[in-house]
Amino acid sequence: MSELHEAELRTLLDKAQIHDALMRYSRGVDRGDGELVISVFHPDATLDMGRGPMPPAALAEGITKMPATGTMHFIGNEYVEVDGDTAYSETYFISYATITDSDKSATRSRGGRYLDRFERRNGQWKIARRLLVDEWSRIDDLPASMAPPAGRVGLRSKDDPVYTFRNGD
Repeated sequence: MSELHEAELRTLLDKAQIHDALMRYSRGVDRGDGELVISVFHPDATLDMGRGPMPPAALAEGITKMPATGTMHFIGNEYVEVDGDTAYSETYFISYATITDSDKSATRSRGGRYLDRFERRNGQWKIARRLLVDEWSRIDDLPASMAPPAGRVGLRSKDDPVYTFRNGD
């Protein structure tokens, strides 16, 4: 294989690994899995999620304590530029969460973008810097408490079926 083809294949593999990190982050947030959230960041990463700088551990702790249910992230447009062992990405997201405020249930809908600088260290792509950019956000009151849907319900814990499915549960 020519050198050009190898470089193109390397870039495709890099982008796939970066995409995988973004998907792990989304699962970690939705399942309240702080370990999974931390796994996508370098330990010295800097994050600004809209309230000033914070380390990955603080983000993960906040996510695990977030008083929400039924959280779901949708990742949309994803643009990644790879330059050696550094990559920059812009990833659009829409998220939903059922929240309780003053004993009233509501749905929080949010649209925004993650601006990330990834670095490959020791062969692994992880986020070294993240800036969250909000595009829109809204909270809609739920007129009445909803009964859980019949059947299986997603959980914000490692009891969620995604963690037990492989074991035949």
